[in-house]
Amino acid sequence: MVDTSKNRLHLHSLPQNPASDPPTTPKRDFPRAQNGISAAVSCAGMQIVTTTERLVIRKMTIDDAPTLHRYRNDAEVARYQGWAIPYALQDAESLARDMDLNDPFALGDWTQLAVARLEASHALIGDVAVRLEAEEPTAEIGVTFDRAHWGAGYASEAVVGVVEHCFERLGLARVVAFTHHANEPAQRVLERAGLRFVATDGDELVYYLRAD
Repeated sequence: MVDTSKNRLHLHSLPQNPASDPPTTPKRDFPRAQNGISAAVSCAGMQIVTTTERLVIRKMTIDDAPTLHRYRNDAEVARYQGWAIPYALQDAESLARDMDLNDPFALGDWTQLAVARLEASHALIGDVAVRLEAEEPTAEIGVTFDRAHWGAGYASEAVVGVVEHCFERLGLARVVAFTHHANEPAQRVLERAGLRFVATDGDELVYYLRAD
């Protein structure tokens, strides 16, 4: 839904002076993340990063690969994303295994966080990608959800949880996201989560939020 395919290096062009920054997060319709911590915590065999009222945001595991493979092969899900379809099962397994074995939030690298419903045995329904800038307290985020779970507000709720984790637990100052100018559903997801449109970058729109 929100493209995470490009390792962008021009985030320094975004507002840095608090006086010129876009507004901080407005009041939202989603509950705040609960008990998020910077190091994932083990729970029922999975490492939880944070939770919201309806969702668990956790480290991805190799068991997520079949579901990841399935929704990444949905043409509507992949429409504005950076991967090509058909998307190979071995690529899904490699990604899930890397996320499972490595610590999350390494500077400069993408972390794909699994999103699951609290009441559904933590089964994967989507993922939020996070990349921490190595030289400034900024994270770039992206979000992808299984089409079966579109329209329920899960994507915005997951973004809220991850953004609050970035600000409150990782100590970051800004979050940025890029999405295609024609991808109106992704734009609504970001806006509902509190991010605001601030610039264009080629055929993409730039969304931004700073910490309170």
